[in-house]
Amino acid sequence: VNGTRRFRLLVVLCVLALLAISAVQPVRAVAAPGPAEAPQWWFDSWSVPSLWASGADGRGITVAVIDTGVQASIPELAGQVLPGADFIGNNTDGRQDFDGDSFSHGTAMASIIVAHHGYGDIEGLAPGAKVLPIAVPLEGVTRLDGSPTPNATPTAIRYAADHGARIISMSLGESVYPSREPMPCAASLQNAIVYAISKGSLVVAASGNSGADGSPVDEPSVCLGVISVGSVDRSLTVSSFSSRHPYLTVTAPGEDVATLTRAADEAFVGSGTSQATAMTSAALALVWSKYPTERGNQILSRLLGTTQDLGPPGRDPAYGIGFRSE
Repeated sequence: VNGTRRFRLLVVLCVLALLAISAVQPVRAVAAPGPAEAPQWWFDSWSVPSLWASGADGRGITVAVIDTGVQASIPELAGQVLPGADFIGNNTDGRQDFDGDSFSHGTAMASIIVAHHGYGDIEGLAPGAKVLPIAVPLEGVTRLDGSPTPNATPTAIRYAADHGARIISMSLGESVYPSREPMPCAASLQNAIVYAISKGSLVVAASGNSGADGSPVDEPSVCLGVISVGSVDRSLTVSSFSSRHPYLTVTAPGEDVATLTRAADEAFVGSGTSQATAMTSAALALVWSKYPTERGNQILSRLLGTTQDLGPPGRDPAYGIGFRSE
């Protein structure tokens, strides 16, 4: 989805030693986690260990991952994935990844958010949170015997809001062209987003990976009320692929991000606004776990209050309001 670049992670690891990590009190070495080829540099930039030590590790927060499903059976996601829903028609509870590519998109996004320290030295940003997996019939998913749910994404959003998701993360998108669609955001999709917000959820979506191709409008990121996310690299430069939009909200790390797959002891390094979206959802979970009694708009205000304006003054199509710097 969204043209993510995919590269196999070639590292030799002592897996047993890496799995000996507590889920309640996450621990890591001084250096940023992740493989040498793709260190998770945001752990240092955002002082993540200090956040965890203060109780801001995502605990008590459910993040819905609307994607290809999440492979709950891999060790790093043990105990992190709740029963969810399958709108592909494969008769699961969302805890199986049906991505036709071994990259395993839904599992990869969940690993960015909640993975325990494990294979590849990879850690999720908000390991105290839980993922609510909701499988939808995206391009490239494997369908078995059933039929997909019509209007699956709006249905998934409503399901997430009705099942306790404070954050709804959608690392997905579809380009919308005025010559074919009368509205940039379909009414059924917009209504579902308004419903989720009315239930107290924050809705996060990828801005798209068409920065080099004219940045066509993408839904659901264009829909009113959505936190639209672009990508930056380690130097905080906007990624060339990150779509530029006047409605862009924030940017987050999205280049050379190591993620887990549905296969145990396998990982990839990839790039895309998908990864940046999962990162932003995890960051929101951290903030909300620190201030659990606050409402969604207050949590978003806190997040936006930590952004660094790296582009022209004010909101701009490349960085949005800015990059989360703390």
